[in-house]
Amino acid sequence: MAMKKMFIVLLVAAVGAGVYYSFSKKQNVHPSNPKEPIVDKWKIDSLVINKASDSSLRSREGILRIADSSLRKYEFEFRKDRLILQAINGKTKDTSHYEFAGTKDLLIWGHGDTTKTKWNISRLDSAAMVVKDQDNAVFYFRRIK
Repeated sequence: MAMKKMFIVLLVAAVGAGVYYSFSKKQNVHPSNPKEPIVDKWKIDSLVINKASDSSLRSREGILRIADSSLRKYEFEFRKDRLILQAINGKTKDTSHYEFAGTKDLLIWGHGDTTKTKWNISRLDSAAMVVKDQDNAVFYFRRIK
């Protein structure tokens, strides 16, 4: 369950980064639908976690650092129907949902989840997406070609 939530958070981060970047680079934004650049397949390029004094966050940081190398194996497909497919080795392992909350925020939730995780998009363009979660973890995604 903890890994599933971590992947959801990673997905939200990716989406957020992509949307932000697309808005900051107006030449890369489709004028009729500025949220469309997120629709594609993405891989996690890197993950940065800010140090926290809260012991619960320190535990989470350790988990995310350990999982970082395995996270690069996952692909995240953001679809137009607001589904996120998480795949490893070409096989879908999980699905989540997303929606935009304004131009720079993304909400992510899994099946049966009542709470939505909020991500802030700092970059979204044709090559990369950067998102920041509520715990200040920054996820860097790259578009799969």
